[in-house]
Amino acid sequence: MEEIISSRAGMYRSNGWKLYQLLFAGKKRLCTTPIPHLIVTDHYFAEDHAVAVLRNCSAQSAETDCTFASGWKVEAVHSDCAEVKLEGDHLHLPGNCGAAVELRHE
Repeated sequence: MEEIISSRAGMYRSNGWKLYQLLFAGKKRLCTTPIPHLIVTDHYFAEDHAVAVLRNCSAQSAETDCTFASGWKVEAVHSDCAEVKLEGDHLHLPGNCGAAVELRHE
């Protein structure tokens, strides 16, 4: 399904993000935000080391506070977009950009 959605021009200008909301409903995430078009996926390297990948599926910039799962702390933020900022729990993610938030469990 993701291949179909990602290959349709303008899909994320509509409500394409709702597919992810449906697929991951009720799943405990390492990072959550109140903005539904900020898609978050978790990728574990070890039990205590993971990356939360955030994608802004909107052309508009997003400013929001992130909530990280209990015991997980931000170690680094990686992005090709220089405008991405995570200050404390406050995230600035420009439109159509993504970031990898590296996390460690204490």
